[in-house]
Amino acid sequence: MSLLAKIPSRILLCAWLLALVPAAGARAELIVVANEHAGTLSIIDGETGGARTLTVGGDPHNLAVTAGGGRVIVTHPSAGRVSVIDPRLPKVLKRLAVPGRPHGVAVGPDDRWAFIGAETGRRLYRLDLAKLELAGAFALSPAPHNLAVTATGRAWITVQGGSTLWLVDLGSGAPVHRLDTPAMPHDLALSRQGGALWVTNWGSPDVFLVQGDPPRLLTVKIGGREAHHVALTPDGAGAWITNHGSEDISVIDTARRREVARIAVGDAPHHVAFSRDGRWAYVANSGSNDVSVIDVAARREVRRLPAGAHPHGIVTIPGNVATFDAPDLQSAEADFAHSAEAVTSAAKAGRSAKADGGKGRGFSALQ
Repeated sequence: MSLLAKIPSRILLCAWLLALVPAAGARAELIVVANEHAGTLSIIDGETGGARTLTVGGDPHNLAVTAGGGRVIVTHPSAGRVSVIDPRLPKVLKRLAVPGRPHGVAVGPDDRWAFIGAETGRRLYRLDLAKLELAGAFALSPAPHNLAVTATGRAWITVQGGSTLWLVDLGSGAPVHRLDTPAMPHDLALSRQGGALWVTNWGSPDVFLVQGDPPRLLTVKIGGREAHHVALTPDGAGAWITNHGSEDISVIDTARRREVARIAVGDAPHHVAFSRDGRWAYVANSGSNDVSVIDVAARREVRRLPAGAHPHGIVTIPGNVATFDAPDLQSAEADFAHSAEAVTSAAKAGRSAKADGGKGRGFSALQ
């Protein structure tokens, strides 16, 4: 009799069932990609590569996600709105009118608020993530492009077409610092470990590191061409820069403040997102309509995942997809129409705030 035949069937069944359970430490992950020219989000299983498509309309551009992954906020600059998504269903929960080209978006440290910068509107909006409604806005002197929220209730902001970095108080809207630079800051990422700010610049091989109080500007040279977006590894040890011109990633060792690697990816790479455990990086390639999967430790691309037309923003959330319910588009459109009326009314009432010279008057209520 074989050894296998001597093993009781009950034990064999238990062993087979245990084999179906993921190994300890394994984490299923969803990758959410904004397909700007398709008006959709691709929601991709990070383990299997299987994907679902959620139609959101407009021009989905930048994404921000809450810490637990339950909400993804999408900006639609040309459409003048913001969408709030439950990515696990997936479903459009709310569409909100935000006039003035809403572009940059960031979630606050307590997951209660999201902050949205409207470029041509020169306003910063606050979105209540519990009620899914706009809770106020304040006027800004600069035209906000991208933003990063600090743990102390402030936000660093890059200026559309400008050479300055602004630090503003999110309670009053008042500027705390204006930092002049020798370039045109574009994207920025804030370290959770020490508060260091990394900044890419339009048309420049220089990356800025901002530290200290008052803030000091340091320059780090990279070899890639047309540095575009920046993301930090979860442990803060690496700053990853997407290079449009050379179609690769510059990896900066943040402790040594120097480029240590270049990683080839797809065409015209935009944003980067990391798995929560830091093992994988995902790059949205707008020119090749796909996502590069990179082994972070090996610093090499290992796979390509298909996406929609012109992928731009990208985030990751924990947990695999159980169901894909059809979104309640009729309800979402009704919410959008109501929010459009509210924001238009508030904008008319608050236009005089622009004359404040950037001093800020706090968030004006949206009725």
